[in-house]
Amino acid sequence: MEDAPDHFNTFCPNWMVKIPLEIAAFLGVLLCLPTAFISIASGRDRLVLCLFVGVCLIFILAVTATHIHYDRWKKKREQSAADASRRELETFLAGLAVPLSQELATVVSTTGKVDRKFDLAGLRRGIIEATASAVGQRIDVGTRAHVFEFKQDGIGRTVLTPSKYVAGTGNPSLRTLSEGHETYEMTLIGERRFVPDTHKLVTNDGKRPKYRTYMTYPIEGAANEFYGVLTVDCPDVGDLDEEQDGLVMQYLAALFAATYAAEGVASVRGKRDGNHASEVSSTVG
Repeated sequence: MEDAPDHFNTFCPNWMVKIPLEIAAFLGVLLCLPTAFISIASGRDRLVLCLFVGVCLIFILAVTATHIHYDRWKKKREQSAADASRRELETFLAGLAVPLSQELATVVSTTGKVDRKFDLAGLRRGIIEATASAVGQRIDVGTRAHVFEFKQDGIGRTVLTPSKYVAGTGNPSLRTLSEGHETYEMTLIGERRFVPDTHKLVTNDGKRPKYRTYMTYPIEGAANEFYGVLTVDCPDVGDLDEEQDGLVMQYLAALFAATYAAEGVASVRGKRDGNHASEVSSTVG
């Protein structure tokens, strides 16, 4: 248990916070015995018993009141810290996403269709660089950000293939994710995937992945229409925070989706309504 605030000293010493409530409750049960003897005791013995029971009751009430006060203080403190963290994250996201959004708006509004494709490709490279530097901020080196795009392979299956949009350290991924792979399936239902420790995964080849933790976030345009998945790999357990880094990836994945939609890239129908992504649709563009 963390130390109580200084103002606790006004009423009770801080050590009372560290006394478990169970001890106070147990002491209250033990008081039943001396309390029962008060009625049959007399004289000095009765006075001693009354004083003992009274002191014990005051102690029990003091410990209980201290715990109630401490729990309220701790809850307010945690809420205040969460609010401050949320405001800091919102400020960070605004500083990251707003310039990229403005650049996207400029590309769409000022370039022709031919030039737009190249400008949007350049914007995606900027977004992936931002991903590598913004996600997993607790580390200095080792992050790899990569975009996998939905494509059709040589036998007509829709698969997730590594694109040219990669940033950070390490080599680009060479993996192709097909139907049945957990990342593939979670992408098509619009859910992120967070693996805190890859060494706990069972691999078919028995090899441990180079990166110890990773997170993926679907690149979704219109509802249930997907262009691919944004992935971030980090070298050590704890390098990624599921909630905060997940929120950053959500913003960046939305920017990626906007670039694909602006270019008119074909999307893949998701599985939220039970449909399978066996064909690439042309609903976008």
